[in-house]
Amino acid sequence: MLPKSMEPETGDERVKVKLGGREYLRQQTMLHEGSEICDCFEYASKLDDNLMCCVSIAIWSDKTPEDYEKLISALNE
Repeated sequence: MLPKSMEPETGDERVKVKLGGREYLRQQTMLHEGSEICDCFEYASKLDDNLMCCVSIAIWSDKTPEDYEKLISALNE
């Protein structure tokens, strides 16, 4: 549950990206709290008919989601 002071704003665009060799859909949500903005990225991939893999990243800095995607992919090499 988000504090009342945080206002979520969901992006309209879903982007296909690769994480560790697997294709995921990425959805962005921005959380506003005063002058602070947190970019949250949700990744989802269907593993089989009964299982999905979901990854969440929250960024409170100048880093981009691509920075974290490269890090995750490097861990799987």
